[in-house]
Amino acid sequence: MQNSLTNLSDELAGLVERTGTSVVAVYAGGRLPASGVHWKPGLIVTTEHSLRRDDEIRLGLAAGNTIPAELAGRDPGTDLAVLKIDPNALPVLADARAATPRTGEIVMAVGRHRDIGVCAAMGIVSVVGPAYQTWRGGKLDAFLRLDLELYPGCSGALVSGVRGDALGIATSLHSRFAPVAIPAQTVDRVAAELARRGYVARGYLGVGMQPVSLPEGGGLIVVSVEKDSPAAEAGLVIGDILIALDSKPVRDTREVQTFLSGENIGRTVAVSILRGGERKEIKLKVGEKAR
Repeated sequence: MQNSLTNLSDELAGLVERTGTSVVAVYAGGRLPASGVHWKPGLIVTTEHSLRRDDEIRLGLAAGNTIPAELAGRDPGTDLAVLKIDPNALPVLADARAATPRTGEIVMAVGRHRDIGVCAAMGIVSVVGPAYQTWRGGKLDAFLRLDLELYPGCSGALVSGVRGDALGIATSLHSRFAPVAIPAQTVDRVAAELARRGYVARGYLGVGMQPVSLPEGGGLIVVSVEKDSPAAEAGLVIGDILIALDSKPVRDTREVQTFLSGENIGRTVAVSILRGGERKEIKLKVGEKAR
């Protein structure tokens, strides 16, 4: 038993040492620094909510020195931000990306603190859920709730499996009950778009809607239409009931938010509505939400 525990302890300590060289402290105007990860060569990934300013950002490295970083872009919807650095400034995270973990898997959150250097917390993945829309409008590829304590300064920490595979980035923003991991698949997708264009494009209709019950199941009643919006140009009016979007039934605003991802911007789609009890089909071109 003692040898097994010793081996486990050594393995976990070694994991923190290996991954910790790619983890930085992020100084961006907050009361406490956040953590960040050298995710791809020249790209540091951290949590968007921890950046209090867009310039004069510095990173604390394992050697104890700091280097400047430039903000490439931020996405409040997923709570991710990307900073650009010299790719040779510190080791990049090993390019091992994990599949969606199982509930109960042991994980480590590895961050970096201004005063004490690398820090770690051990726990398990307590919940594994499907892809979902955050309350800020971003899409996460899975819901990964963590049963561990995320210490001050560790927002943006690397969440790693015991084999060293990157599960994602830790944040406390998406759940009131416990930290969650922004999945590696989400980090890869969002970081690439932020590095390329500086923001994540999201679709825009320009309507306010709320669910209503219908004999055939349900729909969304239009309660407001913005002037000169895609919805206004398509002829939607207050009182219309949206029942299908691009030939898919819609009964909840989250289904509309899921549809309004970047790949649908600029598409002209069919919208099925009820107007005065009569079903109508109209065409609507999806706009791009202003930043």
